Amino acid sequence: MKKRILAVAVASLLGASLAFAEGVKVQTVSDRIILFNVPFACPAAPEIGCGSRSKPALLELQHQPGIAEAWLNGTGTVLAVVGTEDSNRESRVKTVQSILEKNGAAATELTGENREAELKSFVLHHDWYRGGEVDSLSKQEAEIVAARLVRRVQGKVPLSEGNAKALESGLAQVISDGFIGKTDEKPEFAQELLKVARKNLDEMGVAAFQEAIAKGYRPQAEDNEGTKSRTPDCCSIKAI
Repeated sequence: MKKRILAVAVASLLGASLAFAEGVKVQTVSDRIILFNVPFACPAAPEIGCGSRSKPALLELQHQPGIAEAWLNGTGTVLAVVGTEDSNRESRVKTVQSILEKNGAAATELTGENREAELKSFVLHHDWYRGGEVDSLSKQEAEIVAARLVRRVQGKVPLSEGNAKALESGLAQVISDGFIGKTDEKPEFAQELLKVARKNLDEMGVAAFQEAIAKGYRPQAEDNEGTKSRTPDCCSIKAI
C-alpha cells in the first residue's frame, strides 16, 4: 500500500514538473514573439489580408538575422514575428519597422491586453500565413473580385447559371495570376480579362462587363456588400 502511495506521489510530481517545464518552454517562446498592427487589409476584399502587398515584406523578414518566422493573420491587420534564441527584442523591432517602411507600410507594436489576445490566436496558428502562403489570400481576393464583377454584369444583362459560373471562374483565374505576379503587365492583364468576357458573353454582355470593369475592383456602395474600403492601395494590380 505504501509503495502504491509512493508511486502515485512520484507520478504526480513528475506530471507537475513536466507541466511546469512545458509552461516555461511556452513562456520562453512567447517572449520571443513580437506582434504588430499592420495595414495589410486589402481594398478589394477588406475582410481579408492582401497577399500581393504583404508577401514581399514577409519573405524579406523571414530571411533576416535574428528572425526565425514572420506571419500575417487572415485579416491582414496583425504581423507576428518570432525571434531566434540569440536575438534581442530591440533589434527585431527595428528590423520589422525598417522593412515595412521600405515596403510602404507602418508597424505599431501591440502591448498589454491587445497583445495577449492576438498572441492566443497566433499560438493556435488558425488563419495565420507565412510568406509563400499568402498566395492563398490572393486567390480568395481574386474570387471575391470575380464574383463582384459578375454580379455587376448580371445587374445589366441576364446570364444563364452556366455562363455566370464560367465567367466567374475564368475571371478569378486571370485575376489570381495577376495578383500573384504571373501576369504583371497591366495591358496584358486587361486583355486577358476581356478575352474571358468575350468567350462567355454576347455583345451586350461584353459592354456590360466593360462598364463593370470601369468601376474598378473595389466594392462600391451600389454593390450592396455592406462594406466599402477606405484603406490605401495595397495590391500589385492597382486598377482593373
